[in-house]
Amino acid sequence: RLLGKYIGKGRLVLEAGCGYGHKCLLFSKYYKANVVGVDIVLEPLKALMRHLSKDTHAQSLQTFVCGGDVMKLLFRNGVFDAITSFGVLEHFRNDSEVIAALSEAWRVLKAGGYLVLSIPNFAASFRNKLVIALTRGRFGMYHRPYTKSMLVDMLKLLKACK
Repeated sequence: RLLGKYIGKGRLVLEAGCGYGHKCLLFSKYYKANVVGVDIVLEPLKALMRHLSKDTHAQSLQTFVCGGDVMKLLFRNGVFDAITSFGVLEHFRNDSEVIAALSEAWRVLKAGGYLVLSIPNFAASFRNKLVIALTRGRFGMYHRPYTKSMLVDMLKLLKACK
C-alpha cells in the first residue's frame, strides 16, 4: 500500500536492477502501472521474457524489459513518473558508481517524480563479507555497506551539482 502513493495506474515506472522482474510484474498487475525493467545481468531478463511470452495473463500486463546499465540509461530525459531500485546500489564498487547511477535516475525522472530506493540492513553487508571470506569467494555477493544518511548525502551532493 505504501508504494501505491508513488506507483499508480497509468504511471510510467522504471525498475532499475529488476533481476527476474518480480516487482515489475507486481507493479503492473496490482498498481496498473506501465513498467520498464532494466538489468545488466541478462539471464534473469531472459527468464522474465520467457514468462511474459508464455503466460497469457502476463502478456496483458504493461511490462517491458531490456538489458542495460543503470549508470548509462538509454532513455530520454524526464520520462519516468517513478523509479524504483531495490537492493542494487550496494553492489557497486565505489561511491562514484553509485553517484553515476543516481545521476542517471535523476536525469530520466520527471520533475516531481519519485525515486524509491532500498538497501539491505547495514549488518547484512558484513554477514555477506563473512560468507565470501569463509567460502573463499565460492558463495556470496559483495555488498558495500550504506546507511540512509550516506545516501542522503550523495543525493544532496548530486543536487548541488545540477
